[in-house]
Amino acid sequence: MPEVKVRKMLVSVEEIFHEGGPVADTPLRKASCLAIIENPYAGRYEAEIAGFMDDLKPLGIEMAGKLIEALGGDAKTIEGYAKGPSSVKPVKLSTVPCGMCRAVIQCVN
Repeated sequence: MPEVKVRKMLVSVEEIFHEGGPVADTPLRKASCLAIIENPYAGRYEAEIAGFMDDLKPLGIEMAGKLIEALGGDAKTIEGYAKGPSSVKPVKLSTVPCGMCRAVIQCVN
């Protein structure tokens, strides 16, 4: 299978101090991680890509580690997690299973 070539990676942390209801003693923190990879299949049809999806698992694990680090480094303090895009609908966006999380992968030519 082709090598996974990461072009960009973004980690974002949002702190929510108040969003209706009583003000929390400690702000809620949400983090997200996005990886932009090169699409090795751009411009041609490829019948079988399952092997490449398996090759993305280390990237997903790396992204999960970055999220844990961004939220303080202790995975036990993380209350929950979500997978894949919620309201983002860019062109060529796919959700790829990556072990303990799902990484949002945007394939570019």
